[in-house]
Amino acid sequence: MAANVNPVDIKPDLKKAVNGFGSFKVALATVLTVKIVLDLATFFEYPPVVIEELSNAAASSGLLMIRYMEERGQIEPTSIMTLLCALKKMCLSGIEMRVRKLYEEHTGKLCSSDDHSKAQLEGKKNDLIKYAKTAYRKHYETAKPFPSMKTCKVNSIFVQGGIYCSAQEGDFMQKPDVLESLDSYNDILSSPKTKSNRKIIEADPGFGKSTLASQIVYDWCTKNPESPLKEWKYLYFSN
Repeated sequence: MAANVNPVDIKPDLKKAVNGFGSFKVALATVLTVKIVLDLATFFEYPPVVIEELSNAAASSGLLMIRYMEERGQIEPTSIMTLLCALKKMCLSGIEMRVRKLYEEHTGKLCSSDDHSKAQLEGKKNDLIKYAKTAYRKHYETAKPFPSMKTCKVNSIFVQGGIYCSAQEGDFMQKPDVLESLDSYNDILSSPKTKSNRKIIEADPGFGKSTLASQIVYDWCTKNPESPLKEWKYLYFSN
């Protein structure tokens, strides 16, 4: 259930949004017809008993629906994106635009558009990648496969050996898996033979699994055009 908000306890730039939320709800109730209310309740998967109550409420169904949405956090003084997204997915773009405009007029707070939300998500993703590359750098720049070797970038010591992928041949209950050679370690991530985004790297201790992982990360972090790691992948290493 949504908590009561006291305007005195919030930041000044949000006071108008909170204070105008009440008048917005009154205006919203006039927009929500019985049909829209029932469609929304179905979309939000409300229990049958609630849907029946909304159906019997007739003229007051809009106010009752607003109460249920507020209790479930689907509309809040600072955001009504859940409601707007629902209206859009229900192909009620006209109603969505009207509700958006009412919210902005009453609260003075702009609703984030889908494009803006996507831009924010893309920005967070880019920040995550930037920080990940910074964290990974210390690993590929301090490679030390032998105790006597001083630390150096993994790219100066990586040696590509024989790499094979396990391929199922025929009925797995009748024929065992076979090993197929790969032309390059890059094929681990990009070869048609290894389509899955989840890879399992198997080798005995000392065969270079960690060095291989560091090389793949090095290529990704330094934007090697030949690196197949253009999106997040999952690699599992096993002795």
